[in-house]
Amino acid sequence: MSVQVKLQDKKDLDRKGVVHTSQTRPGNNLPTFRAVQLEFSAYIRNPEVNPPPADIEPRRMQVYADLFYNNIKSFLDGAFPVSRRLLGEQRWRELAREFVHQH
Repeated sequence: MSVQVKLQDKKDLDRKGVVHTSQTRPGNNLPTFRAVQLEFSAYIRNPEVNPPPADIEPRRMQVYADLFYNNIKSFLDGAFPVSRRLLGEQRWRELAREFVHQH
């Protein structure tokens, strides 16, 4: 089955020749997507203060938060081994968590 679409101008075609309507044009959901990104990143940075996005299970979000924190902490551990040793593990974890919260 073939569907005929009358094009208003060449702007209705993307670079691959795919026809887009106002509902399917890439980026139309950008404000909504951006809001989800901000909720997602806020939770990952500070899950104790920010709620997870409504559409994602808290258990799954916790996986992302843990991965993000552990990757940043691993980087900080390797970059500042003397500071880590001088401060002790407990204080070092607190500083790493604060770094993640603020950046």
